[in-house]
Amino acid sequence: MGRRVSGTPIDRWLPFAYGVPAAGLAVMTADAAPANRRLPVVALVLLAFAVLYVLHWVEHRLVPIGRLVAALAVLAGVGLAFAPTPIADGVDPPAPAHEASAPATSPPPSGEPSPSPSSAPPTPSLATVPVPHTSCPTPGGSASPEAITIWVVYWCFGDVINDLGEYVDTQRQVKVRLGMENTSSDDVNVSTASPSRIRLIIAGDDVARRWAPRAGTLSAGDRPVPVVIEGQHLWAVPPNVNYDERGVASVGMYTGFSSKWDQPDVLTPGATIGGGTEIGDGGSTYNGPDAAADLVFQVPVDSYEAPVHILGVAVFNIPADATGSHDWSLLAVCQFNNWGSQLASVYF
Repeated sequence: MGRRVSGTPIDRWLPFAYGVPAAGLAVMTADAAPANRRLPVVALVLLAFAVLYVLHWVEHRLVPIGRLVAALAVLAGVGLAFAPTPIADGVDPPAPAHEASAPATSPPPSGEPSPSPSSAPPTPSLATVPVPHTSCPTPGGSASPEAITIWVVYWCFGDVINDLGEYVDTQRQVKVRLGMENTSSDDVNVSTASPSRIRLIIAGDDVARRWAPRAGTLSAGDRPVPVVIEGQHLWAVPPNVNYDERGVASVGMYTGFSSKWDQPDVLTPGATIGGGTEIGDGGSTYNGPDAAADLVFQVPVDSYEAPVHILGVAVFNIPADATGSHDWSLLAVCQFNNWGSQLASVYF
């Protein structure tokens, strides 16, 4: 085998001979791959052609080891692009876009919810307070001695889809239908305006930074805040604003669930709101009067299959002069294991 001579016509065309098909195949496989796989797919395809080019440039021919490495890299890239994902396997096919909702069914979290402390406790934090264990009534039970009673009639988990119709596997949604009763002798503020008094309590790391709802909810100005409940470092997540979703015609779905909260900001003593049990027939999402107590919470997750650690839904008292969650007080929380039925989203 003789030495190659630089500067020949084939040398000048060699980068194009490898670069053009490499770019074309990289674009095609990246376009077919889920968003979170595009970078490794492109890297593997480009690596394959880079190996072929370098070896061809050095040896002036296609050597067997170069062909093998390139073939394996291309196969790995294409396989990664087209391999089924947990998202595609875990949801129903797209339904017609009739209302702001994610797919009808979603896998429940693995195991029982078990909030655990964050690796780095967030600050500032709420003064440690006991969980009001009587805030979720049982059928036929007596009235709660707490300031307010909360119950969850229905709930479900949902997927988040971006404007391109792609699943966002670092975000999940929790939809609940709430009921509340003021069991105290004073008015209770239950407004969802920023800062919302009604919040989902979850465990997780760096939730405030990773929380990524749609623009309408972000522009409302509310944010997840760190709290400490019974010694556990948790986060209190505000609900999404009403109808903060849009349809994606290309997949026939909406980008997520929609809050439909239409309740008074203040509960007078003895007043009850929400708690309705009416549902749809499964052909389209229910939009009757009971839906006015539906709230949606956006939750960041490590991956699609990662569990969402939920303590429950809580109501806080937030003084007008509060400067942070350390000034808040917990009025009631309905813990996750006391929630009502998990129901497919097309029914409520």
